[in-house]
Amino acid sequence: MKKTVLCGIGLAGLLAVQSNNLIHANELKQQGLFNSLYSQEQVVDLQSTSDLVAAMVDKSNEERFAMANDYIQANEMATKRYLNLLGAMKVMGVSSKYTDQLTALYAGKREGKFTMDSLYRLLDTLSTRAFTIDSEKENYAAQIVSIHLQNRSTTFEAFKTLVRRALRRNDIASLQLDGQVLLTYVKFQGGKLDQSQFDQIYSMTDRTHLGVQSKAILTEEYVKKNADRLIDPEFRAWVVRKRNGLPVGQGVYSVQSLSAESLDRLLYCEYKYFGNLFFGINLVVETIQVGLQDTEWKKVSELFIERNKHRLGNSKADYLRSVFP
Repeated sequence: MKKTVLCGIGLAGLLAVQSNNLIHANELKQQGLFNSLYSQEQVVDLQSTSDLVAAMVDKSNEERFAMANDYIQANEMATKRYLNLLGAMKVMGVSSKYTDQLTALYAGKREGKFTMDSLYRLLDTLSTRAFTIDSEKENYAAQIVSIHLQNRSTTFEAFKTLVRRALRRNDIASLQLDGQVLLTYVKFQGGKLDQSQFDQIYSMTDRTHLGVQSKAILTEEYVKKNADRLIDPEFRAWVVRKRNGLPVGQGVYSVQSLSAESLDRLLYCEYKYFGNLFFGINLVVETIQVGLQDTEWKKVSELFIERNKHRLGNSKADYLRSVFP
Protein backbone atom coordinates (compact mmCIF):
# COMPACT_ATOMS: atom_id res chain seq x y z
CA MET A 1 0.00 0.00 0.00
CA LYS A 2 1.39 3.39 -0.97
CA LYS A 3 1.52 6.18 1.56
CA THR A 4 2.32 9.80 0.87
CA VAL A 5 3.98 11.91 3.55
CA LEU A 6 3.58 15.52 2.55
CA CYS A 7 3.65 18.91 4.22
CA GLY A 8 0.15 19.91 3.19
CA ILE A 9 0.29 23.67 3.53
CA GLY A 10 3.57 23.84 1.67
CA LEU A 11 2.64 22.19 -1.62
CA ALA A 12 1.17 25.30 -3.20
CA GLY A 13 4.00 27.42 -1.86
CA LEU A 14 6.59 25.22 -3.52
CA LEU A 15 5.50 26.68 -6.84
CA ALA A 16 6.83 30.05 -5.74
CA VAL A 17 10.37 28.76 -5.25
CA GLN A 18 10.72 26.14 -7.98
CA SER A 19 12.58 28.65 -10.14
CA ASN A 20 13.69 32.25 -10.01
CA ASN A 21 10.57 33.60 -11.72
CA LEU A 22 9.02 36.65 -10.11
CA ILE A 23 5.69 38.40 -10.47
CA HIS A 24 6.52 41.67 -12.20
CA ALA A 25 4.61 44.92 -12.09
CA ASN A 26 3.80 44.55 -15.78
CA GLU A 27 1.90 41.32 -15.11
CA LEU A 28 -0.41 42.96 -12.56
CA LYS A 29 -0.68 46.03 -14.75
CA GLN A 30 -1.72 43.87 -17.71
CA GLN A 31 -4.17 41.95 -15.54
CA GLY A 32 -5.79 45.19 -14.44
CA LEU A 33 -6.02 46.44 -18.03
CA PHE A 34 -7.41 43.09 -19.20
CA ASN A 35 -10.07 43.13 -16.49
CA SER A 36 -10.92 46.70 -17.41
CA LEU A 37 -11.10 45.93 -21.12
CA TYR A 38 -13.68 43.20 -20.60
CA SER A 39 -15.63 44.96 -17.89
CA GLN A 40 -19.15 46.08 -18.77
CA GLU A 41 -18.87 49.05 -16.44
CA GLN A 42 -18.11 52.42 -18.00
CA VAL A 43 -16.55 54.95 -15.62
CA VAL A 44 -14.40 56.96 -18.00
CA ASP A 45 -16.78 59.94 -17.76
CA LEU A 46 -16.60 60.11 -13.97
CA GLN A 47 -14.39 63.00 -12.90
CA SER A 48 -13.87 62.26 -9.22
CA THR A 49 -13.69 59.37 -6.80
CA SER A 50 -16.78 60.72 -5.02
CA ASP A 51 -18.68 60.47 -8.33
CA LEU A 52 -17.41 56.90 -8.67
CA VAL A 53 -18.52 55.94 -5.17
CA ALA A 54 -21.95 57.52 -5.72
CA ALA A 55 -22.34 55.46 -8.90
CA MET A 56 -21.59 52.27 -6.96
CA VAL A 57 -24.51 52.53 -4.55
CA ASP A 58 -26.93 50.13 -6.23
CA LYS A 59 -24.27 47.82 -7.66
CA SER A 60 -23.13 44.35 -6.59
CA ASN A 61 -19.69 43.84 -5.06
CA GLU A 62 -18.43 42.35 -8.30
CA GLU A 63 -19.68 45.37 -10.24
CA ARG A 64 -18.13 47.75 -7.71
CA PHE A 65 -14.79 45.96 -8.07
CA ALA A 66 -14.96 46.25 -11.86
CA MET A 67 -15.87 49.94 -11.68
CA ALA A 68 -13.04 50.70 -9.26
CA ASN A 69 -10.51 48.84 -11.39
CA ASP A 70 -11.71 50.65 -14.53
CA TYR A 71 -11.23 53.95 -12.74
CA ILE A 72 -7.74 53.01 -11.47
CA GLN A 73 -6.60 51.99 -14.94
CA ALA A 74 -7.93 55.19 -16.48
CA ASN A 75 -6.52 57.62 -13.91
CA GLU A 76 -3.33 58.43 -12.05
CA MET A 77 -4.23 58.06 -8.39
CA ALA A 78 -2.04 59.07 -5.48
CA THR A 79 -2.00 56.61 -2.58
CA LYS A 80 -4.15 58.83 -0.34
CA ARG A 81 -6.81 59.11 -3.02
CA TYR A 82 -6.82 55.35 -3.58
CA LEU A 83 -7.09 54.64 0.14
CA ASN A 84 -10.10 56.95 0.41
CA LEU A 85 -11.76 55.04 -2.43
CA LEU A 86 -10.94 51.73 -0.78
CA GLY A 87 -12.25 52.93 2.59
CA ALA A 88 -15.54 53.97 0.99
CA MET A 89 -15.88 50.58 -0.68
CA LYS A 90 -15.31 48.76 2.61
CA VAL A 91 -17.97 50.87 4.34
CA MET A 92 -20.34 49.94 1.48
CA GLY A 93 -19.72 46.29 2.34
CA VAL A 94 -17.30 45.24 -0.40
CA SER A 95 -15.54 42.13 0.89
CA SER A 96 -11.79 41.58 1.17
CA LYS A 97 -12.06 39.07 -1.68
CA TYR A 98 -12.34 42.10 -3.94
CA THR A 99 -10.51 44.83 -2.01
CA ASP A 100 -7.32 42.77 -1.56
CA GLN A 101 -7.08 42.07 -5.27
CA LEU A 102 -7.90 45.67 -6.08
CA THR A 103 -4.98 46.85 -3.95
CA ALA A 104 -2.63 44.50 -5.80
CA LEU A 105 -3.91 45.81 -9.14
CA TYR A 106 -3.42 49.37 -7.92
CA ALA A 107 0.18 48.54 -6.94
CA GLY A 108 0.67 47.04 -10.40
CA LYS A 109 -0.72 50.16 -12.08
CA ARG A 110 1.73 52.25 -10.05
CA GLU A 111 4.49 49.74 -10.92
CA GLY A 112 5.40 49.66 -7.25
CA LYS A 113 6.69 53.21 -7.44
CA PHE A 114 5.47 54.53 -4.12
CA THR A 115 7.21 55.40 -0.87
CA MET A 116 7.89 52.95 1.93
CA ASP A 117 5.28 54.75 4.02
CA SER A 118 2.71 54.23 1.25
CA LEU A 119 3.70 50.57 1.04
CA TYR A 120 2.96 50.10 4.75
CA ARG A 121 -0.37 51.88 4.36
CA LEU A 122 -1.36 49.62 1.45
CA LEU A 123 -0.36 46.50 3.37
CA ASP A 124 -2.41 47.67 6.35
CA THR A 125 -5.56 47.49 4.21
CA LEU A 126 -5.14 43.79 3.42
CA SER A 127 -7.00 40.94 5.07
CA THR A 128 -5.23 38.23 7.05
CA ARG A 129 -5.77 35.83 4.16
CA ALA A 130 -3.80 38.08 1.80
CA PHE A 131 -0.74 37.34 3.96
CA THR A 132 -1.25 33.77 5.07
CA ILE A 133 -2.54 32.02 1.96
CA ASP A 134 0.09 29.74 0.45
CA SER A 135 -0.60 30.73 -3.15
CA GLU A 136 1.61 32.76 -5.45
CA LYS A 137 -1.40 34.24 -7.24
CA GLU A 138 -3.46 35.08 -4.16
CA ASN A 139 -0.84 36.14 -1.63
CA TYR A 140 -1.34 39.80 -2.44
CA ALA A 141 0.92 40.99 0.39
CA ALA A 142 3.94 39.22 -1.11
CA GLN A 143 3.01 40.43 -4.60
CA ILE A 144 2.77 44.07 -3.55
CA VAL A 145 6.06 43.98 -1.63
CA SER A 146 7.84 42.20 -4.50
CA ILE A 147 6.68 44.80 -7.03
CA HIS A 148 7.82 47.61 -4.74
CA LEU A 149 11.26 46.03 -4.22
CA GLN A 150 11.71 45.65 -7.97
CA ASN A 151 11.18 49.34 -8.57
CA ARG A 152 12.45 51.14 -5.47
CA SER A 153 15.92 50.90 -3.93
CA THR A 154 15.55 49.66 -0.35
CA THR A 155 18.30 49.63 2.25
CA PHE A 156 19.02 46.43 4.10
CA GLU A 157 17.86 47.85 7.44
CA ALA A 158 14.61 49.09 5.88
CA PHE A 159 14.08 45.69 4.31
CA LYS A 160 14.61 43.85 7.60
CA THR A 161 12.14 46.15 9.32
CA LEU A 162 9.62 45.59 6.53
CA VAL A 163 9.85 41.81 6.87
CA ARG A 164 9.56 41.94 10.65
CA ARG A 165 6.97 44.67 11.04
CA ALA A 166 4.66 44.15 8.09
CA LEU A 167 5.09 40.53 6.99
CA ARG A 168 6.17 38.30 9.86
CA ARG A 169 3.84 40.10 12.26
CA ASN A 170 0.97 39.20 9.93
CA ASP A 171 2.09 35.57 9.64
CA ILE A 172 2.95 35.68 5.94
CA ALA A 173 3.19 32.22 4.37
CA SER A 174 6.85 31.29 4.69
CA LEU A 175 7.32 30.00 1.15
CA GLN A 176 5.70 33.10 -0.31
CA LEU A 177 8.09 35.19 1.79
CA ASP A 178 10.95 33.09 0.37
CA GLY A 179 9.87 32.93 -3.26
CA GLN A 180 8.50 36.43 -3.76
CA VAL A 181 9.99 38.75 -1.15
CA LEU A 182 13.44 37.44 -0.19
CA LEU A 183 14.27 36.33 -3.72
CA THR A 184 13.20 39.67 -5.17
CA TYR A 185 15.40 41.56 -2.74
CA VAL A 186 18.46 39.42 -3.46
CA LYS A 187 17.93 39.63 -7.22
CA PHE A 188 17.60 43.43 -7.19
CA GLN A 189 19.84 44.44 -4.26
CA GLY A 190 22.13 41.42 -3.86
CA GLY A 191 25.14 43.24 -5.27
CA LYS A 192 24.96 45.70 -2.36
CA LEU A 193 24.83 43.03 0.36
CA ASP A 194 27.86 41.75 2.24
CA GLN A 195 28.02 38.13 3.35
CA SER A 196 26.74 38.81 6.87
CA GLN A 197 23.71 40.64 5.48
CA PHE A 198 23.00 37.82 3.05
CA ASP A 199 23.32 35.33 5.91
CA GLN A 200 20.59 37.24 7.78
CA ILE A 201 18.29 36.98 4.76
CA TYR A 202 19.21 33.31 4.42
CA SER A 203 18.14 32.77 8.04
CA MET A 204 14.68 34.22 7.27
CA THR A 205 13.80 31.32 4.95
CA ASP A 206 11.44 28.45 5.72
CA ARG A 207 12.96 26.18 8.37
CA THR A 208 11.37 22.91 7.21
CA HIS A 209 12.56 20.67 4.39
CA LEU A 210 10.60 22.91 2.02
CA GLY A 211 13.13 25.67 2.64
CA VAL A 212 15.94 23.72 0.97
CA GLN A 213 14.94 25.04 -2.45
CA SER A 214 14.62 28.60 -1.15
CA LYS A 215 18.10 28.56 0.37
CA ALA A 216 19.64 27.04 -2.74
CA ILE A 217 18.12 29.58 -5.14
CA LEU A 218 18.92 32.54 -2.89
CA THR A 219 22.56 31.42 -2.67
CA GLU A 220 22.87 30.92 -6.44
CA GLU A 221 21.34 34.34 -7.10
CA TYR A 222 23.60 36.02 -4.54
CA VAL A 223 26.68 34.50 -6.16
CA LYS A 224 25.49 35.68 -9.59
CA LYS A 225 25.00 39.23 -8.32
CA ASN A 226 28.53 39.18 -6.87
CA ALA A 227 30.36 37.29 -9.61
CA ASP A 228 33.01 40.02 -9.78
CA ARG A 229 34.03 39.13 -6.22
CA LEU A 230 34.91 35.56 -7.14
CA ILE A 231 38.49 36.69 -7.78
CA ASP A 232 38.73 37.22 -4.00
CA PRO A 233 39.96 33.97 -2.33
CA GLU A 234 38.04 34.73 0.88
CA PHE A 235 34.77 35.21 -0.98
CA ARG A 236 35.36 32.02 -3.00
CA ALA A 237 35.95 30.10 0.21
CA TRP A 238 32.73 31.49 1.68
CA VAL A 239 30.79 30.42 -1.44
CA VAL A 240 32.23 26.91 -1.25
CA ARG A 241 31.31 26.58 2.43
CA LYS A 242 27.80 27.82 1.75
CA ARG A 243 27.28 25.49 -1.19
CA ASN A 244 28.58 22.46 0.69
CA GLY A 245 25.35 22.42 2.65
CA LEU A 246 23.01 22.92 -0.30
CA PRO A 247 21.96 21.63 -3.71
CA VAL A 248 23.91 23.54 -6.35
CA GLY A 249 24.20 24.29 -10.05
CA GLN A 250 21.69 23.98 -12.84
CA GLY A 251 19.78 21.33 -10.93
CA VAL A 252 18.53 24.10 -8.65
CA TYR A 253 16.68 25.56 -11.66
CA SER A 254 15.60 22.23 -13.16
CA VAL A 255 12.67 21.34 -10.95
CA GLN A 256 9.86 22.98 -12.91
CA SER A 257 9.00 19.68 -14.57
CA LEU A 258 8.32 18.03 -11.21
CA SER A 259 4.90 17.83 -9.66
CA ALA A 260 4.52 19.49 -6.26
CA GLU A 261 4.48 16.03 -4.63
CA SER A 262 7.71 14.98 -6.37
CA LEU A 263 9.45 18.20 -5.42
CA ASP A 264 8.32 17.74 -1.85
CA ARG A 265 9.89 14.27 -1.72
CA LEU A 266 13.10 15.50 -3.38
CA LEU A 267 13.52 18.27 -0.82
CA TYR A 268 12.64 15.96 2.06
CA CYS A 269 15.34 13.51 0.96
CA GLU A 270 17.93 16.28 0.66
CA TYR A 271 16.97 17.75 4.03
CA LYS A 272 17.08 14.43 5.87
CA TYR A 273 19.97 12.66 4.13
CA PHE A 274 22.41 15.53 4.46
CA GLY A 275 21.17 16.65 7.87
CA ASN A 276 20.62 13.40 9.79
CA LEU A 277 23.29 10.74 10.27
CA PHE A 278 20.61 8.08 10.79
CA PHE A 279 18.86 8.79 7.49
CA GLY A 280 20.88 6.62 5.09
CA ILE A 281 20.72 6.11 1.35
CA ASN A 282 18.25 3.22 1.76
CA LEU A 283 15.80 5.61 3.41
CA VAL A 284 16.20 7.94 0.43
CA VAL A 285 15.13 5.06 -1.79
CA GLU A 286 12.22 4.15 0.49
CA THR A 287 11.03 7.77 0.69
CA ILE A 288 10.93 8.02 -3.10
CA GLN A 289 9.21 4.67 -3.57
CA VAL A 290 6.62 5.03 -0.82
CA GLY A 291 5.77 8.67 -1.45
CA LEU A 292 5.44 8.67 -5.25
CA GLN A 293 4.09 6.81 -8.23
CA ASP A 294 6.71 4.62 -9.92
CA THR A 295 6.65 6.83 -13.02
CA GLU A 296 8.22 9.60 -10.90
CA TRP A 297 10.94 7.60 -9.18
CA LYS A 298 13.73 7.91 -11.73
CA LYS A 299 13.15 11.62 -12.35
CA VAL A 300 13.39 12.44 -8.65
CA SER A 301 16.42 10.19 -8.17
CA GLU A 302 18.26 11.78 -11.10
CA LEU A 303 17.63 15.28 -9.79
CA PHE A 304 18.76 14.22 -6.32
CA ILE A 305 22.06 13.09 -7.86
CA GLU A 306 22.46 16.11 -10.14
CA ARG A 307 21.80 18.68 -7.43
CA ASN A 308 24.02 17.00 -4.83
CA LYS A 309 26.89 15.36 -6.71
CA HIS A 310 29.37 17.68 -4.97
CA ARG A 311 28.48 16.09 -1.61
CA LEU A 312 26.90 12.74 -2.41
CA GLY A 313 29.83 10.56 -3.44
CA ASN A 314 30.15 8.36 -6.51
CA SER A 315 29.23 5.10 -4.77
CA LYS A 316 25.94 6.46 -3.46
CA ALA A 317 25.11 7.98 -6.85
CA ASP A 318 25.84 4.67 -8.58
CA TYR A 319 23.65 2.85 -6.05
CA LEU A 320 20.70 5.14 -6.77
CA ARG A 321 21.16 4.65 -10.51
CA SER A 322 21.10 0.89 -10.02
CA VAL A 323 17.87 1.04 -7.98
CA PHE A 324 16.19 3.45 -10.42
CA PRO A 325 17.67 2.48 -13.82
